[in-house]
Amino acid sequence: MTSPKQFDGGYFLAHIFDRVEAVPDAAAPEPSESSLVLNLVSEMTGDEVQQFRNDIRAISQYEASEHLISFVRDNLVDLLDNIANHGYDFYQRRTTSATIMESAQLEISRLLSNVLSAFKSVLDHGETYFSRTYGKNSSEFLAWKSAQKTEFDTVFAYRFFYALRNFTQHIDAAPINLKFKAEANKEAVTMRVDLDRESLLRDGGDKFKRLEVEILAMPGPLSLVELLEPWSDSFERLAAYYLGQRAKEALPHSLRLLDLRTRIAKDYGQLAMASVGPTEIPPRELSTSLQHVPETTARRIAGREAA
Repeated sequence: MTSPKQFDGGYFLAHIFDRVEAVPDAAAPEPSESSLVLNLVSEMTGDEVQQFRNDIRAISQYEASEHLISFVRDNLVDLLDNIANHGYDFYQRRTTSATIMESAQLEISRLLSNVLSAFKSVLDHGETYFSRTYGKNSSEFLAWKSAQKTEFDTVFAYRFFYALRNFTQHIDAAPINLKFKAEANKEAVTMRVDLDRESLLRDGGDKFKRLEVEILAMPGPLSLVELLEPWSDSFERLAAYYLGQRAKEALPHSLRLLDLRTRIAKDYGQLAMASVGPTEIPPRELSTSLQHVPETTARRIAGREAA
């Protein structure tokens, strides 16, 4: 009796798709059948496997930066939604209480801290990226520091929230003052969310010392919502710069992964690297693990750089 041939295992470019997706008019499979197809397109060399992993790593790092920036934006949306919800609640009730006011102030302060912490994380991650990738004496690192300095020097709201983040990190929660007003015989109500100027200057120590003259010179209360708009513009400029640099680094990796699609000449399904374990030939079953190609992110990077 002839012994079965053995396959020692290896890595393959794989195409994974649904049979219904590939042939839209085909009859649906029986409930007991899987409609998922795994096609091993071509075996990959050791160098190709290593390059694939490097490409995936570069794109994953870009994605991580996108997610970090999204944390800031999502936390900001949560904060503004919360403020709007408190305003609507007051509009409905047309009255409030000390307990409700205290709870609302603490909640707004907590959400603001989330925004500021995520914002500082973006700055720290950017500093780590530029210093490790290019070196602290590089033009890239110095340009990143210069971009931050430009925002700090030219936008009061950026300076203010940078100091407020240090205040909330090391001293106390952001001091929030809420004011509601409903006039008799009128439909509209007004709501203000301000930061307590006196508390910040009294308790802030060196965190607000450099801003004291500007803060005291500001007319009226320190409106949280009014300050958030120019700060958000500053943040978006820094985020665009940071992501632009990461996209530039990830571009050749993205183009290389996107080029894998040309090997199968099909625009449906997913691409992956399949690790296939040893088996006899013909195989009775396959031991396989997959690492998917992040084509959507790779296209986004390629599109960003082409724009």
